[in-house]
Amino acid sequence: MAPTDQVPVSILIVGSGVFGLSTAYALTQDPDYQNTEIYLVDKWQFETSQSGDPSANPTASSTDTSRIVRFDYTKGPYADLGVKALEKWRGDWGADKRFSQSGYILIARDGDTERLSTGGYNHVTLAYVNAIRAAGGNSNIELLDSEADIERASGYPITATGERASTPSSSSIPQSKGYINRNSGWADAAASVQYLRAKVTATKRVKVICGTAQKLLYSSPVESSQQSSPRRKVDGILLASGEKIFASQIILAAGPHTPGLTDLRAACEARGQVICYLKLTPAELVQFPTGGNPCMMDASSGLFVVGPDREGYIKITRDSKGYRNPVRVTLASDGRPELPGLDNAKRTAEEEKEIETSLPWDGPLTTDIPPDGEADCRAFLRRLFPPGSSLHEIASRPFERTRTCWYSDTRTSHFIIAYHPRYAKGSLFIATGGSGHAFKFLPVLGEKIVQLLKCGPDDGLPDHAEADIATYKALWKFPETKGENDDGIVFCQDGSRHGREDMIFEERMKAQRTAAYL
Repeated sequence: MAPTDQVPVSILIVGSGVFGLSTAYALTQDPDYQNTEIYLVDKWQFETSQSGDPSANPTASSTDTSRIVRFDYTKGPYADLGVKALEKWRGDWGADKRFSQSGYILIARDGDTERLSTGGYNHVTLAYVNAIRAAGGNSNIELLDSEADIERASGYPITATGERASTPSSSSIPQSKGYINRNSGWADAAASVQYLRAKVTATKRVKVICGTAQKLLYSSPVESSQQSSPRRKVDGILLASGEKIFASQIILAAGPHTPGLTDLRAACEARGQVICYLKLTPAELVQFPTGGNPCMMDASSGLFVVGPDREGYIKITRDSKGYRNPVRVTLASDGRPELPGLDNAKRTAEEEKEIETSLPWDGPLTTDIPPDGEADCRAFLRRLFPPGSSLHEIASRPFERTRTCWYSDTRTSHFIIAYHPRYAKGSLFIATGGSGHAFKFLPVLGEKIVQLLKCGPDDGLPDHAEADIATYKALWKFPETKGENDDGIVFCQDGSRHGREDMIFEERMKAQRTAAYL
């Protein structure tokens, strides 16, 4: 099994989102854990209600009508994993209309290469090269060299006339190029999570506990010859109800809430993204193909569109650097001196510290979005349905609903799937940092998490590990700080995100509905 050959008697997973739920299922399928007790804790009810409607976290990224499923990545390991996931989506995972192979279009303004090496049109070029390689050729992948090509492939009347735009002002996406990958598509996120929940339930191996994790529980610091100072061991969690749950191995997979349970400054924090939904009429729906138009992402603005979905909604999302919701939380000291540059923790007791992080907003405004986000989504909608098109009235119609989706962002957009290095060896395993792109890996991510769990806290690899597990272990390792000048604030800095990094959610909610902020 693992290099330590030590199978936990019990495993407690905190969080039943993409990371936690897929891990729970993968554990039940691994013979090494056939005698391990598995506990899964989440604040939201696990089972479907009597009315047939799933009870789910309304702010979670997996609670949605649609999520893009693609293998179009600038990083090869994600492209390869995306291909494996897509094979599952085309099978049982995507049955009963959970997956639609509508295609995925990635575009950017030609010449937009200065922002970062992986941003703008560079992002499109790198993703195209990796998609071709991962797919084993260019079958179903086509370059789009003009606005007219993009209109033809997307189905959106971006030139209003369907002809090649001769000047930047005659097209709603001036001087843009890209490609379409017809292998990709979108999945019904809520239905897919319910599908996996049913698979977990059917195993009869996982004990699900509904409750809010309030804090981790620790034993006394552990002396170790390999560690310069005593480290505390994580033994379990305390629920808001007062109940204590203990296990041999703790896995934190609480998505954007994870930084509220352990010190993840400089590693990951919650960032809010806006989503807008527009309902189409039956007469409008017949003008779209079954399964919807291809999903389309503009890498020069971070705005993308999905749909129409099964219920007739078009979804517009802005993939920005996100809104921060700074809060002060009190955490147990991890048994080591403060991290370089992160010495702003206020000691509240001998074994506690108070730090600042960003967590999902829990105030009364969670069903609305900041005005700047709505303005950008509205502007993108006008680009999809410009004046002169037969459906231009769609662009001025009020959104039927909006929401702020909270990501667990990292600076690199890489996941964090690793043992926490600042606790007694092996006592706390972190699986988070989805950075808005983890959902598509739902059918295969749990297997990778379990293999990395088996690696143990050292540098070893489990017996019979897949050939690529060393690659993912290096990719998803626990992040290090930038040094003495690191303020601990996290936003994606890989070039794929847009806009300002200093937007505070509450402040932006109170701002006047004026100009966009991108």
